[in-house]
Amino acid sequence: MKKTRESLNRPGTARYPKGKERVEKILDAAKNVLIKEGYGGLTMRNVALGAGTTVGNLQYYYADKDRLLRDMLEYMVTGFFEDFALILQDPKRMAEEKLVAYIDCIFDAFSVEDKGKFYPEFWAWSNHDPVAAKLMEEMYETGFSYLHGIIRQINPKLTAREVKDMTITIVGSIEGLVVFLGYRRPWAKSLKSVRDYTVSSCLHLVKTNGGRAKR
Repeated sequence: MKKTRESLNRPGTARYPKGKERVEKILDAAKNVLIKEGYGGLTMRNVALGAGTTVGNLQYYYADKDRLLRDMLEYMVTGFFEDFALILQDPKRMAEEKLVAYIDCIFDAFSVEDKGKFYPEFWAWSNHDPVAAKLMEEMYETGFSYLHGIIRQINPKLTAREVKDMTITIVGSIEGLVVFLGYRRPWAKSLKSVRDYTVSSCLHLVKTNGGRAKR
């Protein structure tokens, strides 16, 4: 699901293929540092070492860590958002099938090392860093918007508040399972059966609740 982002084409630093390749290498290095050393180890020096460049050259592309952090998170989640958009817009899928596909996108990431380790580290960072917390909030708002559309298709009677609350319930319950089913976790063998239980409960939640009062 990893894709080269069109937004790597940034004025002044990554307008051409060589610059885009350099930015992508930097973002990969930043991701790997975060995974291996945690948020405390994500320094400009460590990222430069991982990317095989100097701190000065790194700062040509990223003047400070906040800008690097923003691009790194966007780099990691773009594939998710592209997949979510395709699911939502797919005319061949029924609404319930779209919800299942959305859930599977998240579950599939559990077994992939970079995503299975990256997001728990980023969540931990967001508890200590206001910039990371804001970026995390923005990421979820975008990801939630796709699920809002799918839930509305399944149950048009739901109020806007109910759609938002169900979205938080669904995403929160799935991501909470990372602690047990993430990459190389001891309970990872249960991933398929837990996924099936989750799909069943989420479909039941959306189809059988709400819509009784406008808010």
